Order: sequence, then structure tokens, then C-alpha cells
Amino acid sequence: RGHGDPMNDIPARPAVLVVDDDPSVHHLFRAVLDGTPADLLVARTGAEAARLAAEHDVGVVFIDLVLPDRPGLDVFGALHERDPRVLVVLMAAGGTSDTAIEAIKNGAYEYLLKPLDLASLRALVARAWEIRHLMTVPVTLAGVAEEPARGRDLLVGRSAAMQEVFKAIG
Repeated sequence: RGHGDPMNDIPARPAVLVVDDDPSVHHLFRAVLDGTPADLLVARTGAEAARLAAEHDVGVVFIDLVLPDRPGLDVFGALHERDPRVLVVLMAAGGTSDTAIEAIKNGAYEYLLKPLDLASLRALVARAWEIRHLMTVPVTLAGVAEEPARGRDLLVGRSAAMQEVFKAIG
């Protein structure tokens, strides 16, 4: 890999979870993550995905829409409900634009059609990791001295948008 490859900047944790019953997809993700500090978890069923997500810190999930035990959209819903910060990419061998639109409206990060392309997948994983990493970095304002939070987080704002943020946090 050349200098400046975003895949080399992937943090070691949380893990990438791939939920697909096709071994060739697992092999492709091993190739994508080879040489990076990211951990790869593989599940062949929705039940296995739920177990792995409960046992590990998962940051990015790739889910096939057709799984042996239940629809991929159901797995997505359960994982997203468990941790809304998890970036979920849905994959399908075919499908309609309605399925893609529904997935994105329900909070999926991306929707991919198979066959998957190694270079495109590598770039997508790097972007997803960057976004996931930014979700964990505290927001700071330049030039503002930090005050101790005195036992609680300090959020500032009274606008309607901030009120929605407060409700969502609650």
C-alpha cells in the first residue's frame, strides 16, 4: 500500500462485522482488511450476527439482504436499535430502488449491489471508518477554554434544533 492509504488509518477497534452466507464475500472482506488493524467478524445468519454484536464492539456492519434464517432488513433493524452509531451497509445480488430507498430512510449508511468490487469496497470501508471514528471524538470549539463538567455533560443551545438533539439524547 502506498503512503496516505486511508485503510492504514483504520483504528483497531471497533470491529467490522460481515453478515452473509456466501464464503466468497467473507474472502473479499479479508482481502479488503488485510494489512489493516481492523478486526473482521463473520456471521452466516442473523442469529449469529446478533450474538457477535452483543459480544464485540462493532463499528461497521455489512449485511446481505437474503440470509438463511431471516431477512437482512430485520437484522439491520435489530443492530441499529441496539446501537444507532453502528454504520450499516446493506448488500444485495439484485433488488429495486425501493429497497435501497427504504434501507437509507431507515438509517443504513449505504446500499451495495453484488458483485462487490474490491477497490470500491476498500474505499467505502475507509469512509465508513472515518465517519465512525468522528462519531466518537468529542466536539471542541477552538479558542474556548474547557471547564470541568461538574459531574455532567455540558450542552449549550436553546434553538429548536438543539431541543430536538436534547430529546434524542433523552
